Amino acid sequence: MITIPLKGRRRALGTLVMDGVRLDSASERKLLERADEMGRQLSAAIENVLLLEDVLQSRRELENTFNSLTDLVIVFNRKGRVVNVNQAFSQRAGTSRQELQDMPIDQLVGESTQKVLYQTLERESPGSGAAINVELEDTSLKGTFLMTVTPLMGDDQQLAGVVLVARDVTPHAQLEAERAELRNKLIQSEKLAALGEFIAGVAHELNNPLQSVLGHIELLRATGAFPKALRRDIQRIYREADRAAKIVRNLLVFARSRRLVRKRVSLNAVLSRVFASRGPALRAEGIEVVRQRWVGLPRVTGDPLLLQQAFQNIVINAEQAMRAGGRIETRKTLVENPPRIVVELRDTGPGIPEAVLPRIFEPFYATKEVGKGTGLGLAIAYGIVAEHGGQISAANHPEGGAVFTVQLPVEE
Repeated sequence: MITIPLKGRRRALGTLVMDGVRLDSASERKLLERADEMGRQLSAAIENVLLLEDVLQSRRELENTFNSLTDLVIVFNRKGRVVNVNQAFSQRAGTSRQELQDMPIDQLVGESTQKVLYQTLERESPGSGAAINVELEDTSLKGTFLMTVTPLMGDDQQLAGVVLVARDVTPHAQLEAERAELRNKLIQSEKLAALGEFIAGVAHELNNPLQSVLGHIELLRATGAFPKALRRDIQRIYREADRAAKIVRNLLVFARSRRLVRKRVSLNAVLSRVFASRGPALRAEGIEVVRQRWVGLPRVTGDPLLLQQAFQNIVINAEQAMRAGGRIETRKTLVENPPRIVVELRDTGPGIPEAVLPRIFEPFYATKEVGKGTGLGLAIAYGIVAEHGGQISAANHPEGGAVFTVQLPVEE
């Protein structure tokens, strides 16, 4: 019996046993040398097979890891063509991995991402640790991504390509935007509440002397107990005092010192009254009104006079923005979750400057000429809508003009 050990580089592989071998003293040494050589060759063959199996196993594990990544991974060569992509990128692109092979950069990612990739590929000496981290919105990949672009180095330490890892942060960006919007609304509500309390006290203090002035001027006008030469001055005093009284009334409405008279209200009827009252002024300015009438629109619960004032303030704002004529369009939508009516009022004016948009509902923030407005119209509309449990927002329409959106909960 001859037993031949099978040995690898760092491990024992086993033994080869040959039984019933006939030996004589002349051939014994030669046979043992041949058996030893056979053992070495067989050990090398087994070692190679085992190493190949390890390599294939490692490659499978690496491939599985590569494809299990939720981030989008794509590898480009020096010429900017695809070498490999993971499963997540293939699904986002809607194309199989085989079809993506050798595709150029500009067919897969947006312009902003292309600039970052070419910036890395065009470097003469990328060096180690030269990764670029940037947050970009990619129109081709349809989302906002945190991009990591890393140079891929070859064995000769020369640039062989580039690796792009893109993490989709679109939901996070949307959540942050929603949080920012909620923070802004909370800040706006707190500012309006604090200012409302202050304004209510001032308005009540101003109201008493103003009513006294108006009463005395009315008495003078009725009795004529003043020289005729002062008639024009008396009229001017009365107009200015009456204007001051209207400002005080608006201040009190803004401060919500008036209790809501809650009724079942038809928004169709409210808007009809608004456009009926503003009809002559709109026609004088050459402004066309395009209304969408909705039969069977659910009613809301609220104060019809205050709601009319809120919509009227929005219409007056649009009217003043279109001095050379234009069009006001209204559109209503019923949203089910939560149940509410959405009313959109769009004008064809110059729109709202971007710097004005964040402050458009702030009290006393007016962009009109001195004497043309108090800066309270939209702030009052904001307060009335908020008091009815609704929301109001302003934006610019893509085709031009401003759009005011009022959302009011429908009657349960």
